[in-house]
Amino acid sequence: MRNHSIIIILWTVVTLGLLVQSVSATTTVGNPTFAINIQDGKYDSMDDLDPTISWQTKTTKGEYDFEFGIDATAMPTTDLASMPRSLWAKASRQVNGWFVSTRADLDAYDLNQAELMVTGDNVERDVSFRIMGSASRHHMDVTRLQVKKGFVVESGAHVTIQPRYDVTAKDGDVVIGWDKDDTLVEVTASRDARTIRISQRLDDENIISPSVGS
Repeated sequence: MRNHSIIIILWTVVTLGLLVQSVSATTTVGNPTFAINIQDGKYDSMDDLDPTISWQTKTTKGEYDFEFGIDATAMPTTDLASMPRSLWAKASRQVNGWFVSTRADLDAYDLNQAELMVTGDNVERDVSFRIMGSASRHHMDVTRLQVKKGFVVESGAHVTIQPRYDVTAKDGDVVIGWDKDDTLVEVTASRDARTIRISQRLDDENIISPSVGS
């Protein structure tokens, strides 16, 4: 049953873009992209390299943008159902000045649960949010929350305040940023520690970024 489910999902992801294009004249489908990744290190055999193939495509239907992707093993095999390792899908659109997206990641070896991430960005208001969690057939859990708000002060610096909360660990922190010209200062404060990181851009390719913790 698991193998049949994987085959169905794989076939759906690969063909969905082409199907949508044939259904609506207002739909645009982007060309799929491929990438082959090999782990770093030294290996004694081809099996140890564990190469993977990443495939993704995107399509637009009306006000919605859709993206789909698969990570699969590149090793020769006669069991096609065992090739997919992970699958993901993302939907996004503009809503009243907000760019909102939802992404689901699925482990091909465990189709009973998906990792979810919902994001929203409002450029005009300089505010964004991110919600991370997981969902199964019977329940959905929120694991992490974060909100980021920015504003410009009188000196011309861009200041950001970003509270983050780990629901699972029941702990959180706050990241305060100060950015002007080529200098960025970030202060991360939690109940147990504080870290200050100062980044100074020297040129287009070089940045000095020391940090101090307590």
